[in-house]
Amino acid sequence: MTTSLDSDRPILAQQKMMMSEKAKRRASTLSAVSSSAQSVTPSQYSREAGLLEITNCLHKLDVPRLQEQRFVLTEQKGGELGKLALGAKLERALGRRMTGQDAVFRKKKVLQ
Repeated sequence: MTTSLDSDRPILAQQKMMMSEKAKRRASTLSAVSSSAQSVTPSQYSREAGLLEITNCLHKLDVPRLQEQRFVLTEQKGGELGKLALGAKLERALGRRMTGQDAVFRKKKVLQ
């Protein structure tokens, strides 16, 4: 094995080539498996059955009697609730910001 011109280390390209020769000789368990074997995938039937189940569940949720009871916000009410939520969020943030900051105000001494 030759060394590099810049240092006493052996050249890595030759080491890689030697390793690849070892890899060629080594028996692999993966090579015993035929490449034509198909991987297991869900069948078309199971996909359709899953979709059918989901659509059935969604149809169960669509009950007209319950649709009448659902609350729908007007734009004005939605805006008011949004402002209230933003105010509450700011209050919580300011509360966290001010905790642990106990300021002590002292009178300045007047120099005479």
